[in-house]
Amino acid sequence: MNVPYVPKWELFAYICSSEYAAEELIDYATNLHSGRNVLLVIRYDKDIEDKIGSAYLNMMIRFHDHINKYNKRGMEMLMFLYSDHEIGRNAKAVKLDNNKFVLFSDSKNLFDRFTDVKKVKKLKRIKIVPGFESEYLIR
Repeated sequence: MNVPYVPKWELFAYICSSEYAAEELIDYATNLHSGRNVLLVIRYDKDIEDKIGSAYLNMMIRFHDHINKYNKRGMEMLMFLYSDHEIGRNAKAVKLDNNKFVLFSDSKNLFDRFTDVKKVKKLKRIKIVPGFESEYLIR
């Protein structure tokens, strides 16, 4: 019997603000090498809480099954959060408000390092759950 793949589910996500410009936040997140971990600065929208869990689950399954479209886990997640046209293979193409954005990571160390260096204010924690019934889950 094949055991189904279940990804690690210790995720950190907050609605945040920062005095740094949006481009600086994205640049720092993009250049912060994390190996297999994900660190994303994401545009806030009212459905983001539902989308993040499904995007993370989809990304982990695609990497596990070696059917990922992008080499970086963060870019694969962005593909599920936004259309390819919006990201254009470039995370900077997504418009971000530095007064209200989402910071997401599956590494507490990366998350804390980013918040310390970029003086991020955590406004509200987002509870991320796997979206098995979500309309955002690719089947």
